[in-house]
Amino acid sequence: MKMAVGRYLGFHGNDYLFQRMKVGWASRIFIGRYHRSSTFLESLCGGSPSYGWRSVQAGKDLLKKGLRIRLGNGKDTNVLLDHWLPVLPPRAANGIIRDLDMRVEELCNQGRREWDLEKLNQILTPEDVALARSIKLSNYANEDVIIWPYTTNSKYSVKSGYWVATHNVEDHEKIIPPPGNLEVKKAIWKLHIPPKIQHFLWKAVAGAIPTAERLCSRTVSIDPICPRCCLQEETINHVLFDCVHANSVWRCSGFTQFGRGKHQNNDQNKGDEHFAGGEMIPSVLDKLDDMESTE
Repeated sequence: MKMAVGRYLGFHGNDYLFQRMKVGWASRIFIGRYHRSSTFLESLCGGSPSYGWRSVQAGKDLLKKGLRIRLGNGKDTNVLLDHWLPVLPPRAANGIIRDLDMRVEELCNQGRREWDLEKLNQILTPEDVALARSIKLSNYANEDVIIWPYTTNSKYSVKSGYWVATHNVEDHEKIIPPPGNLEVKKAIWKLHIPPKIQHFLWKAVAGAIPTAERLCSRTVSIDPICPRCCLQEETINHVLFDCVHANSVWRCSGFTQFGRGKHQNNDQNKGDEHFAGGEMIPSVLDKLDDMESTE
């Protein structure tokens, strides 16, 4: 973690440095007292555990549920016990295996970084053979690495952890990407406008403005009808563009004509019910671009 991240966590300067040092001290205490001869994932709660260690152990089940092994040389990965197949949720392989301690490297051709298809078909189920073959083996004898497959960078995040904890993910279920078009979001951050306007536009695209409709989707018991016009459901699109009060604001502004521009494409936002304004937000970005070029 870079030092610059500290300001987003509420720490400044030396405060952040000291906080990071304290976290390191705590981890050393936990290792020395509770799992000196084992890994964290293999550790137990132990006798007379501290409140902090019990809290860490409570969250370990979630980690074990979501972690997967990215294969390197396969020497440390157990075929039957470790989660190494590329499915969600991650799981171990199934099949007829007599050696309960068999490692994944034994399913590869010796001296060549490729799968032994004869062994795969003899040992694993047809479904797992296909999953195993979808894994591209590294040309280098790297060590196996534990990853978190629910993020694009394979690193754990609180948001993805919460998603896994609150969803019953099956093999066929795909992770729902965040609302909004990625290219439009990138275009917002490139505009030379006040940061507060950038943040508001981004929240509109991402479906993060707390309108009545969005709050109801989060099980908040409120009336979803717009309290200003009392005619339609208060969605982000309604608040920004469809409401009669919003229309009067747009008429008084310089944003009166909206059309298709460079920030739009034909397939953009198709099926994305939370994207505010559909084609309208990209049109606003085009107008802002035009205003920048004329200044």
